[in-house]
Amino acid sequence: MFGALYYRCLEKDKTLALKVAKGSFGAKNSISQHGIQELNWWLENLEASYNVFQHPSIDIVLYSDASTTGWGAALGEQSTGGPTEAELHINALEQQAAFFALRSFKHSLSGKHVKLMIDNTSAVYIINNMGTSHSDNCHSICVAIWEFCITNKIWLTAAHLPGALNVVADKESRRSYSDSEWMIDSNIMQKSLSDLDFTPEIDLFASRLNNQLNAYCSYRPDPDAMYINAFSISWANLKFYSFPPFSCILQVVQKIIQDKAAGVIVVPNWPTQAWYSLLQPLLVKSPQTCKPSKTLLHLPACQTQSHPLHKKLELHICLVSGKDS
Repeated sequence: MFGALYYRCLEKDKTLALKVAKGSFGAKNSISQHGIQELNWWLENLEASYNVFQHPSIDIVLYSDASTTGWGAALGEQSTGGPTEAELHINALEQQAAFFALRSFKHSLSGKHVKLMIDNTSAVYIINNMGTSHSDNCHSICVAIWEFCITNKIWLTAAHLPGALNVVADKESRRSYSDSEWMIDSNIMQKSLSDLDFTPEIDLFASRLNNQLNAYCSYRPDPDAMYINAFSISWANLKFYSFPPFSCILQVVQKIIQDKAAGVIVVPNWPTQAWYSLLQPLLVKSPQTCKPSKTLLHLPACQTQSHPLHKKLELHICLVSGKDS
């Protein structure tokens, strides 16, 4: 059923060999590493391979879209998206957006026949044909999509949707994320954690691009997040790192007290804010101070962009505990 995924590299090897041998099928041919991997797949799966004449009816419809700056997805009343850091051809970006969409809504899609609506005909063709020989990038993304679907027991049918009708996903792909994707310099963060003698296990406010730890929580559906919405889970047994949006700091401090949690929180040095006095009794050690710097914060999708407050923004990296509060 998935054999179409595993012959394109061999086909490219054959085409190149025939070109070198001037069309002679009797000439010796070397097989690329990717071609060997495809041969191994056939050796392992040939006897168990089969084809399905008719798949079950569509269970759910998923929308995805890509722009040159971001990706978007919509499933029912939910939508999500984010910036993209890769400079790829639009056909590859559209497939990448579809892959992010599938991963973001994995728990709602597993075990189902998913109709994937895309406004790019090339992406639709490549996904439905399980690959292409014309673009290595497009083919590798397509293989990743289908291998994800195999793992999660998803059957995928891609269909074209005119861009004018793909409203929600298109809007998500064009949003600006410069207010929520800032991350502190990783070297500064690691040094501060070392000085605080603390090793966090989960990043509570992150995304696919700005997570400081492999395990992270995003504020809405995200391709690789362990949890969605940090405020919906208990922090009691988590060794956390958090760099929350400044507008959420008071809520974060209250959550630390409520859950009797322990971890690291990064905050601006703003003594006049309501949360500042609540935070002080929670400090386990003196905070690590990060002086204003142009390189202190950056956007992963746009490394050259500086934070608008970089000239005066001083951050404190605080080890806190609400256990005795």
